[in-house]
Amino acid sequence: AGILTGLFLPSTFPPAAAFLITFLTFLVCRYFIGGFADSWVNVSALSVVICWILGPKLFPAYQITPEILMTRNPSLELINNGTIPVMAIDTRITASLNKTIFSLVGVSIPEGYVSLFWDTHALVPAFRFNLVTLVSSIVLFSIDTIKPLIPGIFIAVYGLLIYFVSPVFFSAGAVQGDLLLAMCSSGILLTALFMLQHAGTTPITTTGKIIYAILAGVIAFFIIGAGTSPVGAAFTVLAVNVFSTIIQNVEHHIEMKATKNKLLDKITELKEGKNA
Repeated sequence: AGILTGLFLPSTFPPAAAFLITFLTFLVCRYFIGGFADSWVNVSALSVVICWILGPKLFPAYQITPEILMTRNPSLELINNGTIPVMAIDTRITASLNKTIFSLVGVSIPEGYVSLFWDTHALVPAFRFNLVTLVSSIVLFSIDTIKPLIPGIFIAVYGLLIYFVSPVFFSAGAVQGDLLLAMCSSGILLTALFMLQHAGTTPITTTGKIIYAILAGVIAFFIIGAGTSPVGAAFTVLAVNVFSTIIQNVEHHIEMKATKNKLLDKITELKEGKNA
Protein backbone atom coordinates (compact mmCIF):
# COMPACT_ATOMS: atom_id res chain seq x y z
CA ALA A 1 0.00 0.00 0.00
CA GLY A 2 2.87 2.35 0.74
CA ILE A 3 4.49 1.67 -2.63
CA LEU A 4 1.16 2.21 -4.37
CA THR A 5 0.82 5.57 -2.61
CA GLY A 6 4.25 6.59 -3.86
CA LEU A 7 3.38 5.66 -7.42
CA PHE A 8 0.50 8.14 -7.42
CA LEU A 9 2.54 11.01 -5.97
CA PRO A 10 4.54 13.32 -8.26
CA SER A 11 8.30 12.84 -8.24
CA THR A 12 8.65 16.48 -7.14
CA PHE A 13 6.77 15.87 -3.89
CA PRO A 14 9.17 16.17 -0.90
CA PRO A 15 10.01 12.63 0.30
CA ALA A 16 9.94 13.55 4.00
CA ALA A 17 6.50 15.14 3.68
CA ALA A 18 5.20 12.20 1.65
CA PHE A 19 6.45 9.73 4.27
CA LEU A 20 5.01 11.69 7.19
CA ILE A 21 1.57 12.18 5.58
CA THR A 22 1.38 8.55 4.49
CA PHE A 23 2.51 7.25 7.88
CA LEU A 24 -0.03 9.36 9.79
CA THR A 25 -2.82 8.43 7.37
CA PHE A 26 -2.05 4.73 7.73
CA LEU A 27 -1.87 5.13 11.51
CA VAL A 28 -5.28 6.78 11.71
CA CYS A 29 -6.81 4.15 9.44
CA ARG A 30 -5.23 1.38 11.48
CA TYR A 31 -6.64 2.47 14.81
CA PHE A 32 -9.78 4.46 14.00
CA ILE A 33 -11.27 3.19 10.71
CA GLY A 34 -10.94 -0.56 11.11
CA GLY A 35 -7.45 -1.81 10.38
CA PHE A 36 -6.00 -2.47 6.95
CA ALA A 37 -7.50 -5.76 5.77
CA ASP A 38 -11.11 -4.81 6.53
CA SER A 39 -11.02 -1.02 6.19
CA TRP A 40 -13.83 0.41 4.07
CA VAL A 41 -11.51 3.13 2.72
CA ASN A 42 -8.51 2.64 0.46
CA VAL A 43 -5.64 4.01 2.55
CA SER A 44 -3.40 4.56 -0.47
CA ALA A 45 -6.00 6.69 -2.24
CA LEU A 46 -6.70 8.59 0.97
CA SER A 47 -2.99 9.34 1.44
CA VAL A 48 -2.69 10.66 -2.13
CA VAL A 49 -5.76 12.89 -1.69
CA ILE A 50 -4.42 14.32 1.58
CA CYS A 51 -1.07 15.04 -0.08
CA TRP A 52 -2.89 16.85 -2.89
CA ILE A 53 -4.97 18.89 -0.42
CA LEU A 54 -1.85 19.97 1.48
CA GLY A 55 0.28 20.61 -1.60
CA PRO A 56 -1.81 21.01 -4.77
CA LYS A 57 0.87 23.10 -6.50
CA LEU A 58 3.27 20.15 -6.33
CA PHE A 59 0.96 18.07 -8.53
CA PRO A 60 0.88 18.52 -12.32
CA ALA A 61 -1.92 20.55 -13.85
CA TYR A 62 -4.42 19.37 -16.44
CA GLN A 63 -2.66 19.11 -19.80
CA ILE A 64 -5.77 19.32 -21.94
CA THR A 65 -8.02 22.27 -22.64
CA PRO A 66 -11.51 22.46 -24.19
CA GLU A 67 -9.85 23.60 -27.41
CA ILE A 68 -7.65 20.49 -27.52
CA LEU A 69 -10.60 18.23 -26.72
CA MET A 70 -12.47 19.63 -29.71
CA THR A 71 -9.84 18.19 -32.03
CA ARG A 72 -10.31 14.69 -33.38
CA ASN A 73 -7.21 13.27 -31.67
CA PRO A 74 -6.37 15.18 -28.47
CA SER A 75 -3.54 12.77 -27.63
CA LEU A 76 -1.92 13.44 -31.00
CA GLU A 77 -2.29 17.18 -30.38
CA LEU A 78 -0.43 16.82 -27.07
CA ILE A 79 2.29 14.85 -28.83
CA ASN A 80 2.63 17.41 -31.62
CA ASN A 81 2.85 20.39 -29.23
CA GLY A 82 5.50 18.66 -27.11
CA THR A 83 3.40 18.11 -24.00
CA ILE A 84 4.05 14.38 -24.33
CA PRO A 85 7.72 13.97 -25.39
CA VAL A 86 8.52 11.60 -28.24
CA MET A 87 11.34 9.11 -27.77
CA ALA A 88 14.18 9.06 -30.26
CA ILE A 89 13.43 5.45 -31.17
CA ASP A 90 9.73 6.12 -31.64
CA THR A 91 10.05 6.83 -35.38
CA ARG A 92 11.80 3.54 -36.05
CA ILE A 93 9.36 1.47 -34.00
CA THR A 94 6.33 3.21 -35.50
CA ALA A 95 7.57 2.65 -39.05
CA SER A 96 8.20 -1.02 -38.31
CA LEU A 97 4.75 -1.53 -36.79
CA ASN A 98 3.03 0.24 -39.68
CA LYS A 99 4.93 -1.87 -42.20
CA THR A 100 4.55 -5.28 -40.56
CA ILE A 101 1.30 -5.21 -38.57
CA PHE A 102 -1.00 -2.26 -39.27
CA SER A 103 -0.51 -2.47 -43.04
CA LEU A 104 -2.35 -5.80 -42.93
CA VAL A 105 -5.57 -3.98 -41.98
CA GLY A 106 -4.90 -0.91 -44.09
CA VAL A 107 -4.21 1.57 -41.27
CA SER A 108 -1.19 3.31 -39.80
CA ILE A 109 -0.36 5.00 -36.53
CA PRO A 110 1.38 8.38 -36.30
CA GLU A 111 4.63 8.97 -34.48
CA GLY A 112 4.29 9.46 -30.75
CA TYR A 113 1.81 6.73 -29.84
CA VAL A 114 4.64 4.36 -28.97
CA SER A 115 5.97 6.95 -26.53
CA LEU A 116 2.46 7.38 -25.11
CA PHE A 117 2.39 3.71 -24.19
CA TRP A 118 6.01 3.28 -23.19
CA ASP A 119 6.88 6.46 -21.27
CA THR A 120 4.88 9.69 -21.17
CA HIS A 121 7.47 11.36 -18.87
CA ALA A 122 4.65 12.34 -16.51
CA LEU A 123 5.62 13.58 -13.05
CA VAL A 124 3.40 10.92 -11.48
CA PRO A 125 4.99 7.46 -11.94
CA ALA A 126 1.60 5.71 -12.16
CA PHE A 127 0.86 7.72 -15.32
CA ARG A 128 4.07 6.92 -17.18
CA PHE A 129 4.68 3.27 -18.04
CA ASN A 130 1.38 2.06 -19.49
CA LEU A 131 2.84 -0.80 -21.51
CA VAL A 132 4.46 -2.24 -18.38
CA THR A 133 1.11 -2.02 -16.59
CA LEU A 134 -0.65 -3.81 -19.45
CA VAL A 135 1.90 -6.63 -19.50
CA SER A 136 1.69 -6.90 -15.71
CA SER A 137 -2.10 -7.19 -15.89
CA ILE A 138 -1.84 -10.09 -18.34
CA VAL A 139 0.56 -11.91 -16.04
CA LEU A 140 -1.54 -11.26 -12.91
CA PHE A 141 -4.75 -12.38 -14.62
CA SER A 142 -3.12 -15.51 -16.03
CA ILE A 143 -1.85 -16.68 -12.61
CA ASP A 144 -5.19 -15.76 -11.01
CA THR A 145 -3.64 -13.25 -8.61
CA ILE A 146 -6.15 -10.57 -9.58
CA LYS A 147 -9.68 -11.26 -10.73
CA PRO A 148 -10.56 -9.51 -14.01
CA LEU A 149 -14.24 -8.83 -13.25
CA ILE A 150 -13.98 -5.43 -11.54
CA PRO A 151 -11.06 -4.03 -13.63
CA GLY A 152 -12.64 -5.23 -16.87
CA ILE A 153 -16.06 -3.70 -16.22
CA PHE A 154 -14.55 -0.49 -14.84
CA ILE A 155 -12.37 0.07 -17.90
CA ALA A 156 -15.20 -0.90 -20.27
CA VAL A 157 -17.71 1.52 -18.69
CA TYR A 158 -15.21 4.38 -18.46
CA GLY A 159 -14.03 3.73 -22.03
CA LEU A 160 -17.56 3.66 -23.45
CA LEU A 161 -18.42 6.94 -21.73
CA ILE A 162 -15.22 8.55 -23.03
CA TYR A 163 -15.81 7.31 -26.56
CA PHE A 164 -19.51 8.08 -26.94
CA VAL A 165 -20.45 10.65 -24.30
CA SER A 166 -17.43 12.92 -23.83
CA PRO A 167 -17.64 14.40 -27.37
CA VAL A 168 -21.13 15.70 -26.56
CA PHE A 169 -19.66 18.06 -23.95
CA PHE A 170 -17.01 19.54 -26.22
CA SER A 171 -18.33 19.55 -29.77
CA ALA A 172 -21.62 19.44 -31.61
CA GLY A 173 -20.10 17.19 -34.26
CA ALA A 174 -19.69 13.44 -34.14
CA VAL A 175 -16.22 13.58 -32.63
CA GLN A 176 -14.98 10.28 -31.23
CA GLY A 177 -13.63 10.32 -27.70
CA ASP A 178 -9.89 9.73 -27.39
CA LEU A 179 -9.54 6.40 -25.59
CA LEU A 180 -5.74 6.39 -25.74
CA LEU A 181 -5.48 9.70 -23.92
CA ALA A 182 -8.03 8.68 -21.30
CA MET A 183 -6.42 5.31 -20.56
CA CYS A 184 -2.79 6.41 -20.65
CA SER A 185 -2.72 9.77 -18.86
CA SER A 186 -4.41 9.49 -15.45
CA GLY A 187 -3.31 6.16 -14.00
CA ILE A 188 -6.52 4.41 -15.06
CA LEU A 189 -4.81 1.07 -15.75
CA LEU A 190 -2.93 0.96 -12.45
CA THR A 191 -6.06 2.08 -10.60
CA ALA A 192 -8.10 -0.70 -12.18
CA LEU A 193 -5.55 -3.35 -11.26
CA PHE A 194 -4.57 -2.42 -7.72
CA MET A 195 -6.57 0.46 -6.25
CA LEU A 196 -10.14 -0.63 -6.92
CA GLN A 197 -9.74 -4.11 -5.43
CA HIS A 198 -8.12 -3.20 -2.12
CA ALA A 199 -9.03 -5.70 0.60
CA GLY A 200 -12.22 -4.81 2.44
CA THR A 201 -13.36 -2.13 0.00
CA THR A 202 -15.17 -4.30 -2.54
CA PRO A 203 -18.53 -6.08 -2.33
CA ILE A 204 -18.67 -9.84 -1.81
CA THR A 205 -21.24 -11.05 -4.32
CA THR A 206 -20.80 -11.07 -8.08
CA THR A 207 -23.78 -8.76 -8.52
CA GLY A 208 -22.34 -6.36 -5.97
CA LYS A 209 -18.97 -6.35 -7.70
CA ILE A 210 -20.58 -5.61 -11.06
CA ILE A 211 -22.54 -2.67 -9.60
CA TYR A 212 -19.37 -1.47 -7.85
CA ALA A 213 -17.34 -1.57 -11.07
CA ILE A 214 -20.04 0.21 -13.08
CA LEU A 215 -20.28 2.97 -10.47
CA ALA A 216 -16.48 3.31 -10.49
CA GLY A 217 -16.48 3.78 -14.28
CA VAL A 218 -19.22 6.42 -14.13
CA ILE A 219 -17.56 8.27 -11.25
CA ALA A 220 -14.21 8.19 -13.06
CA PHE A 221 -15.81 9.75 -16.11
CA PHE A 222 -17.19 12.69 -14.14
CA ILE A 223 -14.11 13.20 -11.92
CA ILE A 224 -11.22 12.36 -14.24
CA GLY A 225 -12.91 13.43 -17.44
CA ALA A 226 -11.11 12.78 -20.69
CA GLY A 227 -7.68 12.37 -19.11
CA THR A 228 -4.56 14.05 -17.65
CA SER A 229 -6.19 14.42 -14.22
CA PRO A 230 -3.46 14.77 -11.55
CA VAL A 231 -5.40 13.16 -8.69
CA GLY A 232 -8.78 12.17 -10.11
CA ALA A 233 -8.05 8.44 -9.84
CA ALA A 234 -7.60 8.66 -6.07
CA PHE A 235 -10.80 10.69 -5.66
CA THR A 236 -12.62 8.13 -7.79
CA VAL A 237 -11.51 5.28 -5.55
CA LEU A 238 -12.58 7.11 -2.39
CA ALA A 239 -15.96 8.01 -3.87
CA VAL A 240 -16.72 4.46 -4.94
CA ASN A 241 -15.56 3.18 -1.52
CA VAL A 242 -18.50 5.05 0.00
CA PHE A 243 -20.94 3.36 -2.38
CA SER A 244 -19.28 0.02 -1.63
CA THR A 245 -20.26 0.27 2.04
CA ILE A 246 -23.89 0.71 0.99
CA ILE A 247 -23.68 -2.26 -1.38
CA GLN A 248 -22.07 -4.42 1.32
CA ASN A 249 -24.79 -3.49 3.82
CA VAL A 250 -27.45 -4.51 1.30
CA GLU A 251 -25.58 -7.77 0.67
CA HIS A 252 -25.45 -8.44 4.41
CA HIS A 253 -29.18 -7.76 4.79
CA ILE A 254 -30.06 -10.11 1.91
CA GLU A 255 -27.75 -12.82 3.23
CA MET A 256 -29.19 -12.60 6.75
CA LYS A 257 -32.74 -12.72 5.37
CA ALA A 258 -31.93 -15.78 3.23
CA THR A 259 -30.26 -17.51 6.18
CA LYS A 260 -33.25 -16.77 8.41
CA ASN A 261 -35.65 -18.19 5.83
CA LYS A 262 -33.56 -21.35 5.53
CA LEU A 263 -33.55 -21.82 9.30
CA LEU A 264 -37.32 -21.32 9.46
CA ASP A 265 -37.77 -23.92 6.72
CA LYS A 266 -35.59 -26.38 8.66
CA ILE A 267 -37.56 -25.72 11.84
CA THR A 268 -40.82 -26.29 9.96
CA GLU A 269 -39.51 -29.56 8.55
CA LEU A 270 -38.50 -30.74 12.00
CA LYS A 271 -41.90 -29.84 13.45
CA GLU A 272 -43.71 -31.64 10.66
CA GLY A 273 -41.51 -34.67 11.17
CA LYS A 274 -42.29 -34.79 14.89
CA ASN A 275 -46.01 -34.39 14.30
CA ALA A 276 -45.92 -37.24 11.74
